[in-house]
Amino acid sequence: MLSPAGGPEWRLRVEQVWGPDAETDCAAQVRAGLAALTLGNTEVKVLSERNWKVSGCDARSVWATLTTGGASRVAGLVVVRTGDGVFVSIATSMTPDRFAEAEAMLQRSFETLQVVDPRAIQLEREAAITRGQDFLKGLSKERLQALADGVSRVRRLWRPGPDGEPEELGWVEVLMKRAPRSSAGRTGPSVLDKPSEREEGLLISLIARTTATDGTDRVETRANYWIAWDLGSEAWTVRSEQKGAGPKSRFEQVGLLPRSDGQQPPVLMVASDLGAGMEEPAIWPRPPVGYLPQAVALALGAMLPKDGSAPASMVFYALDPGSGRLCQRLVRWSRENTTPGAWKLEVQNTPDTPASLEWFDGEGRLLRRQEADGSCMDPSTPAEIERRWRAVGLEP
Repeated sequence: MLSPAGGPEWRLRVEQVWGPDAETDCAAQVRAGLAALTLGNTEVKVLSERNWKVSGCDARSVWATLTTGGASRVAGLVVVRTGDGVFVSIATSMTPDRFAEAEAMLQRSFETLQVVDPRAIQLEREAAITRGQDFLKGLSKERLQALADGVSRVRRLWRPGPDGEPEELGWVEVLMKRAPRSSAGRTGPSVLDKPSEREEGLLISLIARTTATDGTDRVETRANYWIAWDLGSEAWTVRSEQKGAGPKSRFEQVGLLPRSDGQQPPVLMVASDLGAGMEEPAIWPRPPVGYLPQAVALALGAMLPKDGSAPASMVFYALDPGSGRLCQRLVRWSRENTTPGAWKLEVQNTPDTPASLEWFDGEGRLLRRQEADGSCMDPSTPAEIERRWRAVGLEP
């Protein structure tokens, strides 16, 4: 559980438990839970109890102070009866000084619980993957070529400072153009790649610089992401180097999805170098449906239709940059009611990570990107970047 400030505050233990018989109700299950807490010399004082419904199922919560040898803590227990003698149990604990804040917040969250048949969740997930695959199948060569306009776009990275004033974090230059696969750069050692093909596709090139607020350290990145017009092959290279007063470090990653030879399914290969040499590549067979190439992921908001015809939610298989694993990525696409003609893209890279948000105008131009930590990326110009950076003593 997270507090409004975003830091981890409470740990919850969630498990399925069974009562002694099919007639056991929530009150009996809570009493059994409290009895287990009184083992030994622990004194239990109930602070509050309440009943409510969760998706039509009986639910009961109890908060109690547990005192052992002069030391006290507050424990919370929620049980939801999901079947005959079957319960979901949620337990937590905290110091007494946190109880007033925790009870109000956690109780509100508990009252929004939903009981859903796992089979229904699986069916919806499969349907969302199908929607993602249908979207990818509908991406025409003409749609991708329309994005390859060869125009350089600069974006400013910043975040709100403690005093409310923006702090400059960096800048990114983005260029989308038609190019052969070889333009993605050297796609690694021979184990990863055959001689570069001349096949044309969409190339997204990124040049970025991020900096510490005092300018003493910076990270410079160059990346190229290439995708064939029919999405049948992709390649990318990423190279980052940390410079400045602190320790020097570098990172390199190469990826390749060659075309299938018709005998075996296509295989995605990714190798990384954290400064000690290129590692052996991680290899995954490309998922048969719903695989989201890196270049398409980068330009997804520009590719999605702005006429209401796109699904509100889709799931793709995509490489998670944080873990380096192939994960299911949830995407939500909706109209932005606060800005006429704008659309909002919500992307959750894995089920366990917070979502990023992007806003686009009706032509697919980025209005803003916001990460879960509050940092933002806005359209800008080289002149604005230089002006803002020099104003705070940074070299752009």
